[in-house]
Amino acid sequence: SIAINYELDTRERLYESVAGWYALLEWERAGYGLGGEFEFDRYWCIAQRLQPLTSLQYLNIRLVGGVANGKPPLQKHFSIGGIGTLRGYGYKQFTGDRMLLLNIEYVVEFSNEISGIAFFDAGKSAYGKDAFNDEDFHSDIGLAVKVWRFLRVNFAKPIDTPDDDLRVTMRV
Repeated sequence: SIAINYELDTRERLYESVAGWYALLEWERAGYGLGGEFEFDRYWCIAQRLQPLTSLQYLNIRLVGGVANGKPPLQKHFSIGGIGTLRGYGYKQFTGDRMLLLNIEYVVEFSNEISGIAFFDAGKSAYGKDAFNDEDFHSDIGLAVKVWRFLRVNFAKPIDTPDDDLRVTMRV
């Protein structure tokens, strides 16, 4: 396969980013005279804004989308669910050749060691050109605690399936 991408990153960094933009656009092609067992085109984009509100509070808004045409291998399909995507659902619970995801986080830094985070996630991954004709998006809300800038514990609850249990995940 061949891939071409463009990346823009204006996020300020010391330990972790709290301001700036991040964007990624990528196109990948396999087969069609390039060899290999699969023929597909895959388009992927990410747009993220980290917006300071005060010296100790900021918003993190991320929009991710993708489309795969042709017959991509399973690892090139789009999967959402779990940490970093829909935190109220199981890991890679939803898969498709089309995907749209929105993550919004409100972050409050209580000290250099502890931050509190309120978040909302919404997204869908499904198959076919009509995948987004219905309004069957999945969403969740939750709270998280980040300790020492590298340990994060999420508590997430699905909105569209309220009978589901609270999902607790940890990222180190």
